[in-house]
Amino acid sequence: MSITKSLIKIKHLTGTLAASILLFLITSGLANANISPQETTEKLDQQRETYQKALSAFNKRQLTRFRQYKAELTNYPLYPYLEYKDLKRNLVKKNQQRISNFLKENSDSPISKKLRSKLLSKLATKKQWRDFLQFYKSPQSNKLKCTYLKALYKEGFIEPAFQRVPELWTVGKSQHKNCDFIFKAFTAAGRLTKDLKWQRIELAMKNRKFQLARFLSKDFDNADLNWVNLWIKAYRRPERLYKAKLILQHHEKRFTILTHIINRQARKNPDKAINLLSYIKQKTDFPYQREISVYKSIGLSMARKHNDDAEQWLNKIPDDYATLDIIQWKIQNGIRHATWPAVIKHIEVLPVTLQQKIRWQFWWAYAHKKLGNAIESDETLKRIALKRDYYGFLAADLMNQPYHFENKPIKVDEYLISKITNQKGIQRAREFYHFNQILLARREWNNTITNYSDDELLTAAKIAHGWGWHDRAIAAIGKTKNLNDIEIRFPLAFKDIVDNYSNLTQIDSAWTYAIIRRESIFIRDAKSEKGALGLMQLMPRTARATARAIKTSYQGKRQLIKTRPNIRLGTHYLKYLYNKHKQTVLATAAYNAGTRNVKKWLPSDEPMEAIRWIESIPYKETREYVINVLAYNIIYQHRMELNDKTLISQLMPPVPAKI
Repeated sequence: MSITKSLIKIKHLTGTLAASILLFLITSGLANANISPQETTEKLDQQRETYQKALSAFNKRQLTRFRQYKAELTNYPLYPYLEYKDLKRNLVKKNQQRISNFLKENSDSPISKKLRSKLLSKLATKKQWRDFLQFYKSPQSNKLKCTYLKALYKEGFIEPAFQRVPELWTVGKSQHKNCDFIFKAFTAAGRLTKDLKWQRIELAMKNRKFQLARFLSKDFDNADLNWVNLWIKAYRRPERLYKAKLILQHHEKRFTILTHIINRQARKNPDKAINLLSYIKQKTDFPYQREISVYKSIGLSMARKHNDDAEQWLNKIPDDYATLDIIQWKIQNGIRHATWPAVIKHIEVLPVTLQQKIRWQFWWAYAHKKLGNAIESDETLKRIALKRDYYGFLAADLMNQPYHFENKPIKVDEYLISKITNQKGIQRAREFYHFNQILLARREWNNTITNYSDDELLTAAKIAHGWGWHDRAIAAIGKTKNLNDIEIRFPLAFKDIVDNYSNLTQIDSAWTYAIIRRESIFIRDAKSEKGALGLMQLMPRTARATARAIKTSYQGKRQLIKTRPNIRLGTHYLKYLYNKHKQTVLATAAYNAGTRNVKKWLPSDEPMEAIRWIESIPYKETREYVINVLAYNIIYQHRMELNDKTLISQLMPPVPAKI
């Protein structure tokens, strides 16, 4: 039997995973028609062992032995990473042809960009500018972009270098010190205009980089310098404007600066911003368009703070100036205060494409239902109830209809399986995944699928799912229009662990899964910008406090990127929040935004319907987070085939008023 027929037979017997693995072996040069699958697997195991030996030898600086092992692995997918290690030690001129060949042969791998960056840094250190220009290739870091402009300048290409300076100059932060040379040359040539300086100062102030703003203004005349100093002082303490005689003087940036300061005050304290605006209007000819911009800041701030005057200030904005965020906040404000005619009115002002979004269709129908207009509401709600969506599930409950999950498993094409598993980047990703070097695996995978078609992405998702690499499967399918394979999009990964700790803490496994799915899409080593870690995205401080509360040891951040301890601490923390807030909606919101914020957002006087409260959560991230977790909870109940399912409306009791 030919190897192709064997492959087809294995695919029918054991599914896509077996097919992709065998194809991987074939296309890696590890199998042929005369070698059995068992021998091929043994060959791969042997190469993996040799690869590990090569790494060990390199780390011990046993370079002769390292190169001997490397020579045995020329057909192994991770061979380029061994070659990279060898080359980066010898970034010398005599090796440049070998380096050039490596960069061309591995242009499809992140390792190529990494070696190029190291080579460019080395060439810059040695001031080998011509070689630098030869090897430079975009995109690069800002550090190397600036070095590239220096290389152009040094090689006599002065005007091309200067033409690229404004792009690197106009940023609201300090650039790398490598930019200093070209910035100084640009300034010495008289090309750094006052307008360019002001552009960067504005960006710096919006980014709260006060020291940078001061540095940029050091060569200004007194008139300009005084305005920069006032801007910095009044940004921190807006009330300084009341005593600042400077605001009476005309200046090209006067109203830009005053508007920025009042808008900042509006975000912190809208009532103080109203008084400040009134004062500025008395003392200056404050432009109408800027006044409207301040109205927007005041109105939005009040809406986010659930201030009763929000609608009044939002309505001050003329229709011609009412941006989408203003209209949407008018709708959300109407939902919170149950002013249903206003909700309907503002939804019907939205562009038609937005009106057709399921969110606004639901609220249009819900508002009509609240007003007793069943003819207008029921048909729309029945249609929405057919969707696998938060609003679809709510509509189904309102109309006493069953949930629809629209599950359509991906059908993969055998040719595409072959094509994708034949790609070197996918093969390298698979090997790194085998060695549990997840970061390197993810880089190779992401780099390879960047320009995939929808069909290729769906096939890649199926392959990753078969490997058990759920986060890449979810990410790949999420880039397509086909979102209906719920087995791939909502995997039951780590089920024993999830069930064990959910049962132990007496919370639903579906809720735990929903949190994991929303927090990390099952990326075990996930790390947020704020420092949250692991599957359930725990902050180290929270994890430490939770560990102390359940009388177990906390072993630091590394513990949080391990599956079992992360889920253990995460479920206990979720239970703590549930006990504190007495319901799923508030506990879920607190998991994302913290208990302090949730308490601030509670209704003032009387309990509120949960769906209204959720829609008026000030933070878009938290609002979408709660909506997603509630929907995912329902989907995971379906995936787990629970007999005793909870309706989404049962997860959403009224939100209590502040005590």
